[in-house]
Amino acid sequence: MDSSIVEVRNMVAQILDVPPEQIDCSYELKNLPTWDSITQITLILKIEKHTGQSLTLQQICACTSVVDFARLLDMPSNATSHRLH
Repeated sequence: MDSSIVEVRNMVAQILDVPPEQIDCSYELKNLPTWDSITQITLILKIEKHTGQSLTLQQICACTSVVDFARLLDMPSNATSHRLH
C-alpha cells in the first residue's frame, strides 16, 4: 500500500478513533456511520498542515475516499492554491 494512502488512512482512523484496519481505502468516506462535515474539515486541516498548502474547494470536492485524499499528499506544492503561513 502506498505510504500516502497509509498516512491518510491513519489520519482518518485517528479522527474517528478506530483501528486503521477498519478503514477501507476505496470506500466513500461519507458512507461511514460516524462521518460528518466536522470530521471532513478535521481531515482537510490535517492534510493542509501536513502539506503546508491550502486546498482549493475543487480539490476538496473531488475527494471522496482515502485514496482521493492521499493523492493530495503527493501533489507538487505549486498545484494547490497557496502556501499556508
